[in-house]
Amino acid sequence: MSTLAGRAAPTGPVSAATASPGDGGQPAPLALRLRGVHHAYAGAGRDVPVLDGVDLDVARGEFVAVVGASGSGKSTLLHVLAGLERTGHGEVEVGGRALHAASEAELSSWRGRSVGVVFQFFQLPPTLTALENVMLPMDYAGTRPRLDRPRHALRLLERLGVAEQAGKLPAQMSGGQQQRVAVARALANDPPLLLADEPTGNLDSTSGAALLDLLAALVRDDGLTLVMVTHDAGAVQRATRTLRMADGRLLGPLQAPATVRHGHA
Repeated sequence: MSTLAGRAAPTGPVSAATASPGDGGQPAPLALRLRGVHHAYAGAGRDVPVLDGVDLDVARGEFVAVVGASGSGKSTLLHVLAGLERTGHGEVEVGGRALHAASEAELSSWRGRSVGVVFQFFQLPPTLTALENVMLPMDYAGTRPRLDRPRHALRLLERLGVAEQAGKLPAQMSGGQQQRVAVARALANDPPLLLADEPTGNLDSTSGAALLDLLAALVRDDGLTLVMVTHDAGAVQRATRTLRMADGRLLGPLQAPATVRHGHA
C-alpha cells in the first residue's frame, strides 16, 4: 500500500470547491458545513482534545481526501459527520440538517437514510450472505418495499462487480470482494453522503486501486459526496481535494510530492 507524505500550512476555514464542472462558474451547494467544532475524550484527570476548532465546507459532488498521522483526529471527524459522536462545541450541518441540535432519535433516523459509512475492516456480520448484508440498512430504515429490497441489493452488487458473491458468506470472499459488498451496503438507502475510513487499508494494492476507481466513478457519475480518511496516495490521485489533519485541526490543501498527480487516474 502506497502512502502519502506532504506539507501543508495552517489556513482559516477550509472551503469547498467554489464551482462544479460545467456549471458556468456558479457556487456548488454545500453538502456539509462545520464551524468551530471541538471534541474531547475523558482522560486520566483531564479531557484529551481530539478536534480543535474545525471549520470545513464540502460541496455536493466533491471527493475530499483527509490525510494525517494516526491520532490526528481523522476518524473522530468522520464519526462527527456521521452523527455517531456529539461535539463538545460547534456547529455540524450535513445536508442542511443541524446535527449538533438533533436528538438521539432524530440522529438515528437521519443517519439511516442520509449517510453511508465504509470501514477499513468491512464490518460485515459473518452469518449473513452478501445479499443479506446489503439488505440490512433497508430493513432497519424501512426505506423500500420489502419485496423490492433483494432486487435493489442485487443491483448494487452488480454495479460493484460482485453479483456472483450474493449468496456467499463474508468468510468465503476475498478482502476486495468484502469491501465492495460493504460499499454496496453503504449505498443501500441511496445516501447523498458517503464517509469512508481507510477503505483500502486492509486490501492489496490491486484491489485497493480498483475500489478507489469505483468510488471515484460514484462521485463523478452519480453526484455522490465522498469524504475519505486515507493514507493511500491513490486516493489523493482521484480526489477533487485533499486536506491534511494534525493535532485535531484541518490544514489547507496538501502539497503533494511531484510523483503524485491530482485528477482521475
